[in-house]
Amino acid sequence: MSRNPRWHRRIGPRTALWLSLVALPLLAMTAWRVVASEASVIEDLTIQKGRIAALAGAQAYASILEQGVDRGELKLEDLLHPVYEEIQFPVTVEETRYHTQYDHFTDTHGIQAIEDAILLSSPDLIYGVGSDVGTYVPTTHAAYSVAPNGDVAHDRKVSRSKRKFVKYPVQLTAAAYLGTEPLVQAYDRDTGDRAWDVSAPIWVKGQHFGAFRVGVRRDRIEAHKVAFAIELGALFLVLTASLITVVFATLSRAMRPLRQLAASADRLSEGDDLDVELRSRRGDEVGQMTSSLNHVRLGLRAAVRRVERESFTASHTAVRP
Repeated sequence: MSRNPRWHRRIGPRTALWLSLVALPLLAMTAWRVVASEASVIEDLTIQKGRIAALAGAQAYASILEQGVDRGELKLEDLLHPVYEEIQFPVTVEETRYHTQYDHFTDTHGIQAIEDAILLSSPDLIYGVGSDVGTYVPTTHAAYSVAPNGDVAHDRKVSRSKRKFVKYPVQLTAAAYLGTEPLVQAYDRDTGDRAWDVSAPIWVKGQHFGAFRVGVRRDRIEAHKVAFAIELGALFLVLTASLITVVFATLSRAMRPLRQLAASADRLSEGDDLDVELRSRRGDEVGQMTSSLNHVRLGLRAAVRRVERESFTASHTAVRP
């Protein structure tokens, strides 16, 4: 009687299952390490956009101010020691707004175009503006230059020009920073946005005017990390499925000669195929088992023939007169 064990009782599927269970934690650990490493790289690359934008913005901002000084449209003293004149509005505003001796110049000589171009250069950026050493922002993006209407939420979102940010440590630190490399600070804005504030000093005629600040969206960085993790996770799932399939197919193929030997052993145990020689060209354990089973077959055949001869002799002896 031939055997047909259920799949979970067979060596091949069980071995494939156990190998997969061993491999899965290793793959998961590898995936986690790759995600952690690549997430750090993604964050660094995204912040690097802010560094490049801050340096470019500071240089362009300084160039426009220096041209104004060279043409006599601006006084260097007014840039370095401005007088802040409060702007009066018909509505109550949360933050006081100011005019200076130079903000009309920055409003009309391409500063906003530079800032808007930097903002539009990447969806990872939330702002890119220049401020003086007093944290005063004379000109900001067109989208943030709407006149205040007294609604705090509205004004925080779209009316951010002509403000001094003296209440905020990030802006104060950026305005006073004199380093050669951009400064990176974690910044939770009053709008609720989470950002990395990246700033570079603005120098006018060798004098420190202020800083050009670029906001890098931290939520975008997190989104990039999550997207990468999902993509890598899907890849590892495919690899895992492929591994299980390959292991199962390989073991199934490797177990085929053993199944054939088992079938041959079943037939031999039932007295069948005693005259059929078992052959194998394999030099491995399967070949050795085939040779051993062939010896068993020969022994069984000899025993059966001996029993047949003895039975034949006994039957003929019994019928003699």
